[in-house]
Amino acid sequence: MQTWIHSFIKAKKIGVLGAGNLSRSILSGFLKSGVIDLKDIYVTNRNPEKLHALQAEFPGLQVINSSAELIENCGIIILGVKPQDIVTAVESVRGLFTNEHIVVSLAAGVSLASLKSLIPGTEQLVRWMPNTPLKIQEGVVGYSVLNESETLAQLSEKLLSPLGLVVPVEEGDEMNALTIACASGPAFIYEFIMIWQSWLESSGFPSNISREMALQTFLGTVKLAADNKSLNLTDLQNQVMSKKGTTHAGLMHLRSLEVENLIAASFNKAVNRAREIEQDFDKEIHKN
Repeated sequence: MQTWIHSFIKAKKIGVLGAGNLSRSILSGFLKSGVIDLKDIYVTNRNPEKLHALQAEFPGLQVINSSAELIENCGIIILGVKPQDIVTAVESVRGLFTNEHIVVSLAAGVSLASLKSLIPGTEQLVRWMPNTPLKIQEGVVGYSVLNESETLAQLSEKLLSPLGLVVPVEEGDEMNALTIACASGPAFIYEFIMIWQSWLESSGFPSNISREMALQTFLGTVKLAADNKSLNLTDLQNQVMSKKGTTHAGLMHLRSLEVENLIAASFNKAVNRAREIEQDFDKEIHKN
């Protein structure tokens, strides 16, 4: 890790407001990669059970009892709560934020403009949109920064690059696309793995063996593609099948079902939901 980043984090301290799945994934990735020391991270959550679970997962993690105390003690605040909970989580402490604070939001569907309306005290606003494989340093995370801040962009790159692929994105359509394809992506991929496993089970394999076979097929295929970047995916696909063979017959039938259109429709449905969340969030802000 770069010395200036280490010193910067040590001086600022990171406060995590919320102990959800994405918060845990990022914490795990940070700590496993060594990008941040445990003693420089503080966490608070309204659910004591989740805090206890975090402490069990990360022994030595420093827990703070209130959001106000977290904001007073930390210069970088990561909002790890769900989109529908952000207003409630921040409303009572929004006046404590100053322009010395860097605020990072992990919430899908909450734009930087909306976040600025909620937290007017600081211009240092960032969105990170990670996926859960960050916890094993194999993630994808998109980020956007308010007012195209080069400092916040560099900070995001340095902190996140040890955790996987880091992609700067524009607010709006780009962020929504990354949110669905990458942040939500693992859920879709798990769905396909479960279909593989279920079919193998129906063919007589035990459940545990079916799971391992399905996982290894996906894992090996992805690794092979990653190790052969000079070949496009169609070239790799053609290495597996021959005309009039079994693979060709099955794949042609799959294409005839227009699965690509079904997946695109599912992604678009999710994008529409992200837009609805943003609209609901804006209404909630102005209501308060």
